[in-house]
Amino acid sequence: MKRQIRLGVYETNSSMCHALSIITEQEYQDWELGKLIFDTWDDKLITKEQLDTDLDEDEDYRYAENPEAYFDKYSEYFETYKKEFTTPSGDNMIAIGYYGHD
Repeated sequence: MKRQIRLGVYETNSSMCHALSIITEQEYQDWELGKLIFDTWDDKLITKEQLDTDLDEDEDYRYAENPEAYFDKYSEYFETYKKEFTTPSGDNMIAIGYYGHD
């Protein structure tokens, strides 16, 4: 017997963590150059002007200023990945993220 808890939602009892961000190659390059910062809470790139300046001291891990900081932050606990690809319309994209047990 199959039981549906929430319509259209796939659920497991897994303790795995997953994160995936897909950005353009240009956004990734701007991130490498420090023009953009990765907000790990909202999972998006922002400008330095958009930084939340009212963070508590224990919230300083919220932002990754470049790819090395992002991957260093998660590589101790999770497997990280970076995959480059081109869409059918010719856009160069980059997928980054992490996965593993929490």
